[in-house]
Amino acid sequence: MMNKKIIVLLLITVAILGLVGPKIIGNNLEESADEFIATLNKTPGYQVTVLQESFNWFSSSMTINVSIDPSIFGDLAINPSVAEIFSTLSTNLNITAQHGPFLYLNGLDLGGMALRVETEPDFLQEMIVYSQSNSLYMLEANIGFLGNMSYMDKIQAFTLGDDSGKLTFSGWAGEGSLSSNHLTYEGYMDDLRFGIAEVTVLAMNSLSASMTADSSWSDMMINPLYDSTSELVLGSLTASIPGLDDMDIAVKNMVLKGTTETHSDEQLLNIGMAYTVGELTSDMIKSKDLVFKGEIINLEREFIIGAQDASSNPQDVVKMQEALSKILLPQLQASPEIIITELSGTVEEGNFSGNVLIKLDGIDKMPDYPDDPKFWLSKVSIDSRIEANEDMAMWLGEAALTQQFKANPIITESMTAKEIKELASSQAAGTLDVLSQQGMVSLTEEGNFELTFSLENGQAKLNGNPMPLPF
Repeated sequence: MMNKKIIVLLLITVAILGLVGPKIIGNNLEESADEFIATLNKTPGYQVTVLQESFNWFSSSMTINVSIDPSIFGDLAINPSVAEIFSTLSTNLNITAQHGPFLYLNGLDLGGMALRVETEPDFLQEMIVYSQSNSLYMLEANIGFLGNMSYMDKIQAFTLGDDSGKLTFSGWAGEGSLSSNHLTYEGYMDDLRFGIAEVTVLAMNSLSASMTADSSWSDMMINPLYDSTSELVLGSLTASIPGLDDMDIAVKNMVLKGTTETHSDEQLLNIGMAYTVGELTSDMIKSKDLVFKGEIINLEREFIIGAQDASSNPQDVVKMQEALSKILLPQLQASPEIIITELSGTVEEGNFSGNVLIKLDGIDKMPDYPDDPKFWLSKVSIDSRIEANEDMAMWLGEAALTQQFKANPIITESMTAKEIKELASSQAAGTLDVLSQQGMVSLTEEGNFELTFSLENGQAKLNGNPMPLPF
């Protein structure tokens, strides 16, 4: 008897949830949609207009128009035809929502809501060719009972143009998750090509992108400080310009990584970046294992916001100067640093490596004269190093001597370019030896040439030796 009562109670509960739950969810959706669209319209770059909305008991629908905000161009002088394209470029997005707890819009599931967002069936069909069976862009999302969202999005494969100039795109597929304080996303593209006649001008293969952030999309639009990681990976890229033999470029295994990290008081931000290329070749250069790693430390919150606001209308010089005058001192007081932790690579002529640290510290107020060199030299610290193996140093020395000889017609007036190069090559080793004896460069235990420069409290040193400054 007790089991029957429990079963009846469960059935009544399920029925209540199935009937009352969707209405509650629909009301919350209406409020959330209005807030989200209002936030979007406060963000520079585009405009969102609600064309139609219907919030019912078990489902809701909305059609919005997303267009480019012409104000982002400010007073920039751009081609009128290009401006007209951007001013009329817009799309309608159809949004369908099914209210939980029982969901079937994107497959059977239990949750708070199922969403589908897609472009209109004829979007851009006058320009590109894609399958009529699906929308050009579609996003499907399921929202759990606690508000966490999982989603996937897709851009269809399409072609643009004809044999005189044709772009082929293999499509994009991505997926991610979103909560009130965390988001993730990763997506992938197989192939993007542009060709003229039978010549491939540009080809990109195996492109992936990923991102994580301790924030939400709406917060990211109004708050530039949050912890995040991002990565862009490109398997290969080739580019060429028909008729120009020395403009063929090939890149393999390119990886771009970025991080942002907030301080505990959420007023300062650190930005990190790492850029690596497995191979970069052209008719002018052949290189491999290229690495650039850097950081920007202690970016002040108001400086970031002020810089973003000023950049929205760069032609208004007066307003930009006023904005910078307000945010520059707080940023300098935060003791910012620019660090290149690694700069290295291998080219045909040899290999090189280096690092740089630049820091501003101890600034309480701006100098009476902003261009006072003594003030800035007393506040800046620099620690830098560059190293090159012998082959690379010889090539650099030869290149420098070649330019010097060309600038002195008395010596090279009757010489050919080949003779000037041979003269520079014959004197490169001797020049490096003289520079080493003068302390301008030093030799490492490995036989590499190294140059270090430091600046502290207005005192400069070159390879550890005091170096007079012109100020």
